[in-house]
Amino acid sequence: MPNYRRVYIPGSTVFLTWVTYCRTPLFHEPDNINLLRQAVQQTQQEAPFKIVAAAILPDHT
Repeated sequence: MPNYRRVYIPGSTVFLTWVTYCRTPLFHEPDNINLLRQAVQQTQQEAPFKIVAAAILPDHT
């Protein structure tokens, strides 16, 4: 994995893009979307952050 330089500014806004391993089409199934939501919520409890907007694109290639 690349060693990216990251600037941390408290309270800043960041834009994140995630992709599944080998672009596996997991998000055609509502159960998988719910698992993703649960994982994000658990992570928010461990390291608080706010999501302003989100989009799950099951057919985005």
